[in-house]
Amino acid sequence: MTDFEEKFEEYRAYINEKLSDYVATDGTKICDSMRYSVMAGGKRIRPILALECCRLCCGDWKKATAFACAVEIIHSYSLIYDDLPCMDNDTMRRGKPTNHVVYGEDIALMAGMGLYCRAFEIVTENYKDYGLSDKQLIEGIRSLLGASGMNGIVLGQVLDIDNVGGKHTDLDYIRRIHDYKTSAMLEASAEVGAICGGATEKQRDALLEYAKHIGLAFQIRDDILDVTGTDGDMGKTLGKDKESGKTTFVDIFGVGGAQRKVVELTEQAKAAVSCFYDSGFLLSLADYLCGRNN
Repeated sequence: MTDFEEKFEEYRAYINEKLSDYVATDGTKICDSMRYSVMAGGKRIRPILALECCRLCCGDWKKATAFACAVEIIHSYSLIYDDLPCMDNDTMRRGKPTNHVVYGEDIALMAGMGLYCRAFEIVTENYKDYGLSDKQLIEGIRSLLGASGMNGIVLGQVLDIDNVGGKHTDLDYIRRIHDYKTSAMLEASAEVGAICGGATEKQRDALLEYAKHIGLAFQIRDDILDVTGTDGDMGKTLGKDKESGKTTFVDIFGVGGAQRKVVELTEQAKAAVSCFYDSGFLLSLADYLCGRNN
Protein backbone atom coordinates (compact mmCIF):
# COMPACT_ATOMS: atom_id res chain seq x y z
CA MET A 1 0.00 0.00 0.00
CA THR A 2 1.15 3.55 -0.69
CA ASP A 3 1.12 6.17 2.07
CA PHE A 4 -1.98 7.66 0.47
CA GLU A 5 -3.79 4.32 0.40
CA GLU A 6 -2.93 3.62 4.03
CA LYS A 7 -4.16 7.02 5.18
CA PHE A 8 -7.29 6.74 3.02
CA GLU A 9 -8.16 3.39 4.59
CA GLU A 10 -7.42 4.72 8.09
CA TYR A 11 -9.82 7.60 7.54
CA ARG A 12 -12.41 5.34 5.93
CA ALA A 13 -12.33 2.76 8.73
CA TYR A 14 -12.61 5.51 11.34
CA ILE A 15 -15.61 7.10 9.61
CA ASN A 16 -17.34 3.73 9.19
CA GLU A 17 -16.93 3.00 12.89
CA LYS A 18 -18.32 6.39 13.91
CA LEU A 19 -21.22 6.19 11.44
CA SER A 20 -22.14 2.78 12.80
CA ASP A 21 -22.34 4.30 16.29
CA TYR A 22 -24.20 7.44 15.23
CA VAL A 23 -26.78 5.68 13.04
CA ALA A 24 -27.61 2.70 15.23
CA THR A 25 -30.92 0.89 14.94
CA ASP A 26 -33.49 0.03 17.57
CA GLY A 27 -34.98 -2.67 15.35
CA THR A 28 -37.76 -0.51 13.94
CA LYS A 29 -38.29 -0.41 10.19
CA ILE A 30 -37.49 3.29 9.90
CA CYS A 31 -34.21 2.98 11.82
CA ASP A 32 -33.25 -0.11 9.81
CA SER A 33 -33.93 1.85 6.62
CA MET A 34 -31.79 4.79 7.71
CA ARG A 35 -28.90 2.55 8.72
CA TYR A 36 -29.22 0.49 5.52
CA SER A 37 -28.33 3.44 3.30
CA VAL A 38 -25.61 4.90 5.51
CA MET A 39 -23.82 1.57 5.99
CA ALA A 40 -24.28 0.31 2.41
CA GLY A 41 -20.65 1.03 1.55
CA GLY A 42 -19.22 3.79 -0.60
CA LYS A 43 -15.82 5.43 -0.84
CA ARG A 44 -16.54 8.02 1.90
CA ILE A 45 -14.84 10.74 -0.17
CA ARG A 46 -16.73 13.61 1.48
CA PRO A 47 -15.98 12.80 5.14
CA ILE A 48 -12.41 11.88 4.26
CA LEU A 49 -12.01 15.27 2.60
CA ALA A 50 -13.36 16.96 5.73
CA LEU A 51 -10.93 15.10 7.99
CA GLU A 52 -7.92 15.85 5.79
CA CYS A 53 -8.79 19.55 5.42
CA CYS A 54 -9.02 19.77 9.19
CA ARG A 55 -5.64 18.06 9.57
CA LEU A 56 -4.02 20.47 7.12
CA CYS A 57 -5.23 23.43 9.14
CA CYS A 58 -4.56 22.31 12.71
CA GLY A 59 -2.89 18.89 12.70
CA ASP A 60 -5.73 17.15 14.57
CA TRP A 61 -8.10 15.59 12.05
CA LYS A 62 -10.37 14.07 14.68
CA LYS A 63 -11.71 17.54 15.53
CA ALA A 64 -13.81 17.27 12.35
CA THR A 65 -15.35 13.89 13.28
CA ALA A 66 -18.92 15.03 13.96
CA PHE A 67 -19.11 17.24 10.88
CA ALA A 68 -17.47 14.59 8.68
CA CYS A 69 -20.13 12.08 9.73
CA ALA A 70 -22.87 14.66 9.18
CA VAL A 71 -21.62 15.27 5.64
CA GLU A 72 -21.81 11.57 4.80
CA ILE A 73 -25.25 11.20 6.36
CA ILE A 74 -26.58 14.14 4.32
CA HIS A 75 -25.03 12.56 1.23
CA SER A 76 -26.80 9.28 2.05
CA TYR A 77 -30.13 11.08 2.38
CA SER A 78 -29.58 12.75 -1.00
CA LEU A 79 -28.92 9.37 -2.65
CA ILE A 80 -32.14 7.90 -1.23
CA TYR A 81 -34.10 10.76 -2.79
CA ASP A 82 -32.12 10.70 -6.05
CA ASP A 83 -32.99 7.01 -6.50
CA LEU A 84 -36.75 7.40 -5.92
CA PRO A 85 -39.18 6.50 -8.74
CA CYS A 86 -40.19 10.16 -9.04
CA MET A 87 -36.53 11.16 -9.55
CA ASP A 88 -34.01 8.84 -11.30
CA ASN A 89 -35.93 5.65 -10.52
CA ASP A 90 -32.80 3.61 -9.80
CA THR A 91 -33.05 0.12 -8.32
CA MET A 92 -29.36 -0.47 -7.54
CA ARG A 93 -26.91 1.63 -5.54
CA ARG A 94 -23.44 0.55 -4.39
CA GLY A 95 -24.17 -2.96 -5.62
CA LYS A 96 -27.29 -3.34 -3.48
CA PRO A 97 -31.02 -2.70 -4.00
CA THR A 98 -31.89 0.93 -3.39
CA ASN A 99 -33.66 1.95 -0.21
CA HIS A 100 -37.15 2.25 -1.67
CA VAL A 101 -36.84 -1.20 -3.28
CA VAL A 102 -36.09 -2.77 0.09
CA TYR A 103 -38.31 -0.72 2.39
CA GLY A 104 -40.89 0.88 0.12
CA GLU A 105 -41.13 4.41 -1.20
CA ASP A 106 -42.97 5.72 1.86
CA ILE A 107 -40.36 4.50 4.36
CA ALA A 108 -37.52 5.65 2.07
CA LEU A 109 -38.93 9.19 2.10
CA MET A 110 -39.10 9.18 5.88
CA ALA A 111 -35.62 7.64 6.16
CA GLY A 112 -34.19 10.46 4.06
CA MET A 113 -35.86 13.05 6.26
CA GLY A 114 -34.72 11.22 9.37
CA LEU A 115 -31.11 11.12 8.17
CA TYR A 116 -31.10 14.82 7.34
CA CYS A 117 -32.26 15.63 10.86
CA ARG A 118 -29.86 13.11 12.39
CA ALA A 119 -26.89 14.84 10.73
CA PHE A 120 -27.57 18.05 12.65
CA GLU A 121 -28.31 16.20 15.86
CA ILE A 122 -24.86 14.64 15.67
CA VAL A 123 -22.99 17.93 15.33
CA THR A 124 -25.02 19.76 17.98
CA GLU A 125 -24.80 16.91 20.49
CA ASN A 126 -21.10 16.15 20.01
CA TYR A 127 -19.22 19.27 18.88
CA LYS A 128 -17.82 20.08 22.33
CA ASP A 129 -16.47 16.53 22.67
CA TYR A 130 -14.20 17.30 19.72
CA GLY A 131 -13.01 20.64 21.07
CA LEU A 132 -15.10 22.88 18.83
CA SER A 133 -16.46 26.27 19.85
CA ASP A 134 -20.02 27.54 19.53
CA LYS A 135 -18.84 29.77 16.67
CA GLN A 136 -17.38 26.80 14.81
CA LEU A 137 -20.64 24.89 15.31
CA ILE A 138 -22.71 27.73 13.85
CA GLU A 139 -20.35 28.27 10.91
CA GLY A 140 -20.28 24.56 10.15
CA ILE A 141 -24.05 24.21 10.30
CA ARG A 142 -24.44 27.24 8.02
CA SER A 143 -22.11 25.57 5.49
CA LEU A 144 -24.05 22.29 5.54
CA LEU A 145 -27.43 24.01 5.27
CA GLY A 146 -26.24 26.10 2.33
CA ALA A 147 -24.86 23.12 0.43
CA SER A 148 -27.90 20.94 1.01
CA GLY A 149 -30.64 23.51 0.43
CA MET A 150 -31.83 25.77 -2.36
CA ASN A 151 -28.28 26.91 -3.07
CA GLY A 152 -27.06 23.32 -3.24
CA ILE A 153 -28.44 19.82 -3.62
CA VAL A 154 -32.10 20.85 -3.84
CA LEU A 155 -31.51 23.31 -6.68
CA GLY A 156 -29.21 20.85 -8.45
CA GLN A 157 -31.89 18.16 -8.29
CA VAL A 158 -34.55 20.54 -9.64
CA LEU A 159 -32.30 21.54 -12.54
CA ASP A 160 -31.57 17.87 -13.21
CA ILE A 161 -35.29 17.04 -13.29
CA ASP A 162 -35.79 19.77 -15.89
CA ASN A 163 -32.99 18.26 -17.99
CA VAL A 164 -35.05 15.14 -18.81
CA GLY A 165 -35.86 14.72 -22.48
CA GLY A 166 -32.95 16.74 -23.80
CA LYS A 167 -34.44 20.13 -22.92
CA HIS A 168 -31.03 21.60 -22.21
CA THR A 169 -27.93 20.97 -24.29
CA ASP A 170 -25.73 23.95 -23.39
CA LEU A 171 -22.63 23.51 -21.27
CA ASP A 172 -23.48 26.29 -18.82
CA TYR A 173 -26.76 24.62 -17.83
CA ILE A 174 -25.20 21.18 -17.41
CA ARG A 175 -22.39 22.65 -15.36
CA ARG A 176 -24.88 24.48 -13.12
CA ILE A 177 -26.64 21.18 -12.36
CA HIS A 178 -23.48 19.62 -11.07
CA ASP A 179 -22.11 22.73 -9.36
CA TYR A 180 -25.14 22.43 -7.10
CA LYS A 181 -25.87 18.69 -7.12
CA THR A 182 -22.30 17.37 -6.78
CA SER A 183 -19.74 20.09 -6.10
CA ALA A 184 -21.70 21.90 -3.39
CA MET A 185 -21.45 19.07 -0.84
CA LEU A 186 -17.80 18.47 -1.65
CA GLU A 187 -17.14 22.16 -1.08
CA ALA A 188 -19.05 21.96 2.20
CA SER A 189 -16.96 18.93 3.19
CA ALA A 190 -13.78 20.92 2.68
CA GLU A 191 -15.22 23.97 4.38
CA VAL A 192 -16.42 22.23 7.54
CA GLY A 193 -13.01 20.57 7.81
CA ALA A 194 -11.37 23.97 7.48
CA ILE A 195 -13.74 25.47 10.06
CA CYS A 196 -13.03 22.68 12.54
CA GLY A 197 -9.31 23.19 11.97
CA GLY A 198 -9.46 26.94 12.58
CA ALA A 199 -8.38 27.76 9.03
CA THR A 200 -7.32 31.21 7.92
CA GLU A 201 -9.37 32.87 5.18
CA LYS A 202 -6.62 32.07 2.67
CA GLN A 203 -6.59 28.39 3.68
CA ARG A 204 -10.38 28.13 3.52
CA ASP A 205 -10.53 29.73 0.07
CA ALA A 206 -7.83 27.38 -1.23
CA LEU A 207 -9.63 24.29 0.06
CA LEU A 208 -12.96 25.48 -1.38
CA GLU A 209 -11.36 26.00 -4.78
CA TYR A 210 -9.80 22.54 -4.62
CA ALA A 211 -13.15 20.96 -3.76
CA LYS A 212 -15.01 22.83 -6.50
CA HIS A 213 -12.59 21.53 -9.13
CA ILE A 214 -12.58 17.92 -7.92
CA GLY A 215 -16.36 18.06 -7.62
CA LEU A 216 -16.83 18.87 -11.29
CA ALA A 217 -14.07 16.44 -12.29
CA PHE A 218 -15.81 13.73 -10.25
CA GLN A 219 -19.10 14.29 -12.08
CA ILE A 220 -17.53 14.33 -15.54
CA ARG A 221 -15.69 11.11 -14.71
CA ASP A 222 -19.04 9.67 -13.59
CA ASP A 223 -20.56 10.60 -16.96
CA ILE A 224 -17.66 8.86 -18.72
CA LEU A 225 -18.09 5.70 -16.64
CA ASP A 226 -21.82 5.73 -17.38
CA VAL A 227 -20.78 5.09 -21.00
CA THR A 228 -17.61 3.03 -20.64
CA GLY A 229 -18.11 1.20 -17.33
CA THR A 230 -20.11 -1.86 -16.32
CA ASP A 231 -23.01 -2.24 -13.91
CA GLY A 232 -20.92 -4.60 -11.79
CA ASP A 233 -17.99 -2.20 -11.42
CA MET A 234 -20.19 0.82 -10.74
CA GLY A 235 -22.65 -0.96 -8.46
CA LYS A 236 -25.62 0.63 -10.20
CA THR A 237 -27.54 0.47 -13.48
CA LEU A 238 -25.70 2.41 -16.16
CA GLY A 239 -27.15 4.25 -19.13
CA LYS A 240 -29.98 5.87 -17.17
CA ASP A 241 -29.09 9.38 -18.35
CA LYS A 242 -29.19 8.32 -21.99
CA GLU A 243 -32.45 6.46 -21.40
CA SER A 244 -34.09 9.60 -19.97
CA GLY A 245 -32.58 11.88 -22.61
CA LYS A 246 -30.45 13.90 -20.20
CA THR A 247 -27.56 15.80 -21.72
CA THR A 248 -24.22 14.91 -20.09
CA PHE A 249 -20.65 16.13 -20.36
CA VAL A 250 -19.91 13.17 -22.65
CA ASP A 251 -22.65 14.35 -25.02
CA ILE A 252 -20.97 17.75 -25.18
CA PHE A 253 -17.28 16.81 -25.23
CA GLY A 254 -17.21 13.15 -26.30
CA VAL A 255 -15.46 10.54 -24.13
CA GLY A 256 -11.93 11.69 -25.02
CA GLY A 257 -12.72 15.37 -24.61
CA ALA A 258 -14.49 14.74 -21.33
CA GLN A 259 -11.49 12.87 -19.91
CA ARG A 260 -9.20 15.73 -20.98
CA LYS A 261 -11.50 18.06 -19.06
CA VAL A 262 -11.20 15.79 -16.00
CA VAL A 263 -7.39 15.99 -16.21
CA GLU A 264 -7.53 19.78 -16.60
CA LEU A 265 -9.78 20.20 -13.57
CA THR A 266 -7.61 17.81 -11.55
CA GLU A 267 -4.52 19.91 -12.24
CA GLN A 268 -6.41 23.07 -11.28
CA ALA A 269 -7.46 21.42 -8.01
CA LYS A 270 -3.89 20.44 -7.22
CA ALA A 271 -2.64 23.95 -7.97
CA ALA A 272 -5.25 25.41 -5.61
CA VAL A 273 -3.67 23.78 -2.54
CA SER A 274 -0.07 24.73 -3.33
CA CYS A 275 -0.18 27.07 -0.32
CA PHE A 276 -0.06 24.03 1.99
CA TYR A 277 3.37 22.51 2.54
CA ASP A 278 1.86 19.10 3.35
CA SER A 279 -0.80 18.71 0.65
CA GLY A 280 0.39 15.31 -0.61
CA PHE A 281 -2.78 13.50 0.42
CA LEU A 282 -5.03 15.96 -1.40
CA LEU A 283 -2.85 15.75 -4.51
CA SER A 284 -3.10 11.96 -4.49
CA LEU A 285 -6.84 12.12 -3.80
CA ALA A 286 -7.34 14.31 -6.87
CA ASP A 287 -5.35 11.86 -9.01
CA TYR A 288 -7.31 8.92 -7.58
CA LEU A 289 -10.65 10.51 -8.44
CA CYS A 290 -9.38 11.43 -11.92
CA GLY A 291 -8.56 7.82 -12.77
CA ARG A 292 -11.22 5.93 -10.81
CA ASN A 293 -13.19 3.12 -12.47
CA ASN A 294 -16.12 2.96 -10.04
